[in-house]
Parts: sequence; C-alpha cells; structure tokens
Amino acid sequence: MKPPEQPTPKENEMDNSPESREETLSATEILRETAERFRILGVEAEAALTAGRDAKTYSQKLRERAQLLIDLPNRLPGRFTDVDKRREAEILKEVLGFAGAAKDALEDSDGSFLLGALLSHKGDKLRSKNDIERLVDSLRNKRK
Repeated sequence: MKPPEQPTPKENEMDNSPESREETLSATEILRETAERFRILGVEAEAALTAGRDAKTYSQKLRERAQLLIDLPNRLPGRFTDVDKRREAEILKEVLGFAGAAKDALEDSDGSFLLGALLSHKGDKLRSKNDIERLVDSLRNKRK
C-alpha cells in the first residue's frame, strides 16, 4: 500500500494564504475583521499625528481605512451563511453606503477631516463604536 501523499511546502503555503482563508469566512467574520482593522488604523493614524507630528503617515492610515470600506462590498457576496436574504440586503445597502462615503472622502481635495470622521457621528466619544462595530453587534444580538 502506498503512503498518503504529503502536500509540498508550496501547496501547504497556498492553503494558508490570505485568499484561501478569506474564502472560509462568513460575512459576519469579514465585517468583524474589517471593523477591527479599521479601528487599529485609526489608532495608528492618531499616534502618528500626536506623537510624531507625522502628517504623511496620518493621511496614509486614514486612506487605508477608507480603502477598507471601498473594498468591503466586493468581499461580502456569497458569504451570508448566517443571515436571511432580507437582512443580507439591509447589510449590503449599509456597507455600500460606507463605501460611498469613503470614496467621496478620498476624492475630496482636502479630505483629512472627512477621512477621519468616516463611520462616526456627531457626539461620538473617542472610544465610541463605529458603524461597522455597531453592525457586527447587531448581527451578534440577532443570533442570540
């Protein structure tokens, strides 16, 4: 009897690639990871500005945050294994709104304020949850 074939290191590497990992995530997991990355980029942007007075890095981090939102609608189709079709449509509509606001902020000639304010609202505190975090919370609460 022949021993089972072991994957080559290259094959093993492909299985662990970000693309193959992404294929296994649900919409809720993608939203949660995006919310986490969005928050981290915001903290990094603030740190660049306040600690090092590095406006270039600040702007770059805010642009990365905006790009996360622009890319998000393309990551979600086919991933809604944990919600019904009506809720899926509501989520996609909300996410498309996030992406549109991010695109507008990126296209603004002096968009630093708009980029910094993405997914937040008047009256929000520094550590208030942003709109994606609120969306993830609403999805978690509906499953309970």
